Amino acid sequence: MDWLELELSIEYDQHKRRKRYNKTNIQRRTKRLQKQEQIYPDLLMSTQGKQNERAETARSNTVDFHNNIFIDHYEDEQQDFIHLNEYTLQNDNENHDEIIGNLSFHIYDDSEDNEQALSCDDGSNEASALPLHHYTCNTTLDYCEKFMIIARQSHISKIHTNSFLSLIKSGLPVPNTMPSTEKQIRDLLGVQELFTKRSVCLLCSLDFDYKQITCPRCSTSNKTRVAFVYDGDIEVIIKNVMLRLYSNIDEYKVKIKANDDVDKTRDIPFGSINVMNKNHKLIIFGVTGDCPAISLICNFINHNGYYCCWFCFIKGEHIGQKRQYRYSSLILRTAEQYSKGSKKAERKKNNIYGHLGKTMLDDILDLPLPNAVVIDYLHVTLLGHAKAIILSIYRQLKPIQREQLNIQLRNQKFPHFFNRKIRSMDNFAFVKGTEVRNLLFYGLLPHMNLLLPSEQYAHLALYVIAIRLLHSGHIFGNKTNEIADRLFSRFYVDHELFYDQLQPFKLHLHAHYSYMYETHGSLCNLGCFGQESFIGAISSEHHGTRYYGDSITYYYNIDLCIQRKKIRKATIDGPYDLSSTTPNDYDYMNRIHSSLCMCTDLSSCCLIYRRFIMKNETFHSLIYNRRQTSVSYFVQYSLANGAIEYRFGIIELFFVCNSVNYAIIKHHRIKELCSNFFKNSCYYHLLKKPIDSMYFILQKDHCQIDVVRTDYINNHCIVVEKNDYLFVTNILSYSEHD
Repeated sequence: MDWLELELSIEYDQHKRRKRYNKTNIQRRTKRLQKQEQIYPDLLMSTQGKQNERAETARSNTVDFHNNIFIDHYEDEQQDFIHLNEYTLQNDNENHDEIIGNLSFHIYDDSEDNEQALSCDDGSNEASALPLHHYTCNTTLDYCEKFMIIARQSHISKIHTNSFLSLIKSGLPVPNTMPSTEKQIRDLLGVQELFTKRSVCLLCSLDFDYKQITCPRCSTSNKTRVAFVYDGDIEVIIKNVMLRLYSNIDEYKVKIKANDDVDKTRDIPFGSINVMNKNHKLIIFGVTGDCPAISLICNFINHNGYYCCWFCFIKGEHIGQKRQYRYSSLILRTAEQYSKGSKKAERKKNNIYGHLGKTMLDDILDLPLPNAVVIDYLHVTLLGHAKAIILSIYRQLKPIQREQLNIQLRNQKFPHFFNRKIRSMDNFAFVKGTEVRNLLFYGLLPHMNLLLPSEQYAHLALYVIAIRLLHSGHIFGNKTNEIADRLFSRFYVDHELFYDQLQPFKLHLHAHYSYMYETHGSLCNLGCFGQESFIGAISSEHHGTRYYGDSITYYYNIDLCIQRKKIRKATIDGPYDLSSTTPNDYDYMNRIHSSLCMCTDLSSCCLIYRRFIMKNETFHSLIYNRRQTSVSYFVQYSLANGAIEYRFGIIELFFVCNSVNYAIIKHHRIKELCSNFFKNSCYYHLLKKPIDSMYFILQKDHCQIDVVRTDYINNHCIVVEKNDYLFVTNILSYSEHD
């Protein structure tokens, strides 16, 4: 165990100890309050009932007394009430109500001294452990944590956060320990300043204080010549992240030791590579982004110019005021040719086959260009050519067909973990990449089979199947990329037959997907979804400020603090959500139980469940009534481990018998092969094998009930209901759907 793991272990143990102590203190405080309410019920009732009687008369006599009571209340509440009882017993019954009334009035008076005594500015443990006010057991720290989480999820600015705090504080009983500003909350939560800001002169490379307007050396006052640099405390950030994920890291270490790659991550430790007690070199693998970004950082001609491909020497043609890239055999650029071209362009200050000069990546990347360029399928496929052909097909349809298609798309149902469904094509202006992906993979072929001519429908299937093969992993083993390349090549060759002047540079880049799949992996692991989400988060949180760097670092400090305090719930495979029904409520359970167990006590032997977690994915059943419109109960399964034949059906319920988990599934038989739709097409021989492994035509009614072990359930399915059959496709990759 190295020093970092040892330090993390110590911090993790201290964190658990503090959490245990806080829980014990809360329980003890609650018991004391309950005991005090039983001993002094009349005192508490009269305090609330006579808060305004004769206040001015006795206020001067009780100010100092009440301050002492309130401050000592959190140090020793039992002793407080003893002092209070001794004080009140010295007065006769006539003055008793007057004193209590004055005491109650003083509680609702906004005393500055009391607020200073209970201020949370210092962020100390003593202040954070205090209750929010007299009439609650909720601590100030817990309340402020929940408030800050909601404030961050709502993306409200600092000004509005302070306004909400002021409003909440004004509605609480006084005195209270609620912070009045966001700065006080940050101090209470222990938000660390993980970034330091400095200015760098771009002319002389001098570092100076960011508060200075001009460079001390060259005295430049041009703002474009000064860059702001934010330095992060990487050691603290990594330690906080590792501390938060410590339990997950330990769990992953157990899997690595057992070489148990259940999730099929294909991570380095599961490849029989010894990473312990050995030094390994970390290489900078590649660069990715949309076409303008890649062209800019590679110092290459933009994507609408001649010879704009980084991988090959395709020139392109100018047709109809557009640059078109028709299908042709690829003449690839080698790493040596790429390097020579960039150096020649740098020397001659001219465009040399797309090169505009050398790039800064030459001194950064460990892989040579163009091999280090990773095509981003989010922009090239989903927001690029896929979106273009979908809109082109939509324009070819008749108005009544368009309306029918939009209704079907809006009504299509998905599993519960699909955060974005399918957007109708009449609302495609601001479509998201995930929406195009869901339409391309799960909605386009099921809904278009009756709307398009057979040849155009088969030609569209070439593109959909090719992208799904490259996206979803090794479906056909090492031949997956070869099959996808054959499908796309034929799609590219015949593209002009169905789409007019729709062969841009993004279509050509698809021809390099096969090589990229072989060298970099599946498309589901290469998209820029994370970067796009980060940019979207920045745009939604700047709140009108021009200083994006300050905004990013400010909210990052808060988010990291909140994440560090979150308790991660481990997801354990197994039954979930016990049903209120009993096995006797189902007629077939007696027969099923007798075939699985020798006992006669059905109720105690079998337990019914509504949901089940398998491979970190939740599956629903028909008896789960809170599923709303989601369909997470239609699955692909087999009857035995390693069986070649797969079945499809609807999960009616889950049950446990003799510590073995089962599912009762209504089996829908395959009606015909999906490839039968393309028998009259010239693309039939290319489509038959891959499309029959992804899309299925099932009978609409179930034919029998299968009792299946939950281990034999493979994945969820997307179902499109037709007039006399079900058009079904299974989910092959879950990595982008969460």
